[in-house]
Amino acid sequence: MHVRRFLEKIAGTYLAIGALSVSAFAVADVNLGHDQVGGWGHPHMYGDSWSGGPGCCPPSCPPCCPPQCCPQQECCNQPPACGIAYNPPGYFNCNNCCSSNGGFFDSLRFRADFLWWRASEDCLTLGTEEAISQFPGGSRIERSREKSPDFKYDPGFRIGLATVCPCDCWDLAVNWTHFHSKANVNGKSCLGDKPVYAGDKILANQEVVFCTEWQRHSQARPDFSHGKWTLDLDLVDLEFGRKYYVSSCFILRPHFGLRGARVDQGFRVHAEANRLDPYEDLGLGFFVSETKAKNDFLGVGPRVGVDIELALPCMCNVKLFGQAAGSLVFGKFDRHAKECFHDFSENEGYGCNFGDVNYDARATKHRISRAITDLAIGLKWEHCCNWCNRSHPITVAVAWEHHAFYNFNNFIFERLSGWDRSVCGTSRSCGGDLATQGLTVTAEIGF
Repeated sequence: MHVRRFLEKIAGTYLAIGALSVSAFAVADVNLGHDQVGGWGHPHMYGDSWSGGPGCCPPSCPPCCPPQCCPQQECCNQPPACGIAYNPPGYFNCNNCCSSNGGFFDSLRFRADFLWWRASEDCLTLGTEEAISQFPGGSRIERSREKSPDFKYDPGFRIGLATVCPCDCWDLAVNWTHFHSKANVNGKSCLGDKPVYAGDKILANQEVVFCTEWQRHSQARPDFSHGKWTLDLDLVDLEFGRKYYVSSCFILRPHFGLRGARVDQGFRVHAEANRLDPYEDLGLGFFVSETKAKNDFLGVGPRVGVDIELALPCMCNVKLFGQAAGSLVFGKFDRHAKECFHDFSENEGYGCNFGDVNYDARATKHRISRAITDLAIGLKWEHCCNWCNRSHPITVAVAWEHHAFYNFNNFIFERLSGWDRSVCGTSRSCGGDLATQGLTVTAEIGF
């Protein structure tokens, strides 16, 4: 099921990009401006110069950025001069001469990203608050409110290293993404008839019953319950890709590789009740419950995607970019849940003595595939910086990213039988998707 959902979400994007690429190549084959005089073809790459040396440097401003908009001697969408055919590599290089490449370390690029993301997941309900209003005439109104974690933004980071061959070659990159997040949720009961006044007249009697979904004793409804969800996410991506010009201002970078994913989740719930008269308060006793559950995944699998860059006219070295990728990781889930329920009730005549319970549940470490999709859109600025008698390409980018992890909620926790569903509704369901999204700020430097 998750494979079908994954294919449905990315198939349309990839088909559209493929159609755009084919049409762009068809136009490029009949474009006289790139393989003949004044273009990027081989007659000028190794013949007369454009602006600074025979067969070495590209024009000061390509067709997409006219001279009046780009006065400095630096290209807005720099076409490398080492490409012989149309579609030369689309990498931003401060020096495009093949003979000037000093070795492997001269082609290295390092990136560091700051992440400000928000994580969220389906089916992480702590419980439901049931508000019951009883009117004097016998009529009754019930309202329910589901209590889910309050997901907030948290910081993270990504670091990466890439090597780029400047002469019509592929790039190799490895990136590590780390993100930690947490979310809290509270629920409470207000048992016993609480009068609701309209002036001096009692309009109705109301009580609030909190029906927890992370407690073995379904009838032991707590006065207060607190839940905390944690996420530790690590992604390691190995990419092989190649940038090439579809047109003078449009660059594509298809890539493929491997993804390793570690997604560790935890959910802790503390619930307690301390009422003086348990008989009047629906026969509920005095107890403390501590529940801990974990849902850890570790896997690896193939990853494919495409990056798009579009140079903006009259905005030198500024590009609009988008990224889309998908991966199928094969791995295993490690799931565990336990509860320590301690009952402080002493008078069994009230029917509120449940007894102490220590519950421990483990699941088989089953191996399974899961789908992950990555999307990003943003702006980047590229520039050459002179430092230590060398010119280094630098890039600064700001993007909005979204990552979806399909069917990653596999927490296990089973209730005791005999739950009063007439009061508390249905039990917690297992399953759900995990997602992270937010702002990413990137800085990259080449050597």
